[in-house]
Amino acid sequence: MNSIDDIDHSIDYFSLINTFYSDVKNDVFIQSSLKKIHVDVDIMNLENFFKNNYSISYNVMPNKEIRFRVVDNKNKSSYVVTNSLSKQCGGSPHQNSHEHYYVSEIFRVDQGSVIASTLLPNKNAKLNLYKSGDIWISVPGVTHNSSLYNGTCTTTFKTPSPLQDWYGTGNIINSANSYLLDSYTKTLDLDEMSYIIKNNEGIIDDKICEQFNIKERWRKLLKDYNISPFEILIDDKNRSLIQSLLLKTSSNDIGAFYANLAMLDINKAIELYSIYGDNILSALSIKSNEFIDLERAQKFAKERKLI
Repeated sequence: MNSIDDIDHSIDYFSLINTFYSDVKNDVFIQSSLKKIHVDVDIMNLENFFKNNYSISYNVMPNKEIRFRVVDNKNKSSYVVTNSLSKQCGGSPHQNSHEHYYVSEIFRVDQGSVIASTLLPNKNAKLNLYKSGDIWISVPGVTHNSSLYNGTCTTTFKTPSPLQDWYGTGNIINSANSYLLDSYTKTLDLDEMSYIIKNNEGIIDDKICEQFNIKERWRKLLKDYNISPFEILIDDKNRSLIQSLLLKTSSNDIGAFYANLAMLDINKAIELYSIYGDNILSALSIKSNEFIDLERAQKFAKERKLI
């Protein structure tokens, strides 16, 4: 926490979290969705967090949102309260598009309004408007993001995962689908998104892309993206390979570390590993002009008995 004000707000945030469990437990659709992915709703009970080893963090995100997190360090589930009041100071309404291998997220709007975006199997996007009291869920493998109106506050529960399971814009392990959904959403303002919901059933398709000149807007916006030279993109071809590598390397950064070392000569990679070990930042400072070769990454990981 950064100040007495933060502590005061944390009491409010805990109050929101405390009501989340009962709301979700009484929602038939959410209950059914959780059963399909074999998640027990009782893990959301805040009392379980207090029984286990839990941690609290408070951050201001690049888009000026305030994020208050309570993490169960035993099963890696977490609550996140997002407060967009500070967006009145000029922050973007859009969060980063992302996807998960394992995590489901259950969202509730506590006040204000949210436009939730989902990438459809046909690569179109679907926008939905949620208002105070509404609850919805995202499931593993579906790329999604949220755009918050000024003054909006939401509570989110993230289900347990064996990984630091977040792949999207700004992460060294990103997703091609995240870029695609970003291109649809970050090029639009909230009024334009609301128009699409009202006039095209929330679908962003080729017609909407042409109407709002989305491709050209995205080209201009992409120039300002700070893309890491080590970025690995998950796509339909390499999805299972990256998943297996991540499962054996315990975190996104370490997975990227081994994949990037595999770009280099294997003997050099082993030498570098013996020098840097798990000092990820130092290892990632080694630059290479070669493209990432995932087959070599897999070979290196197997030789080092990582997969």
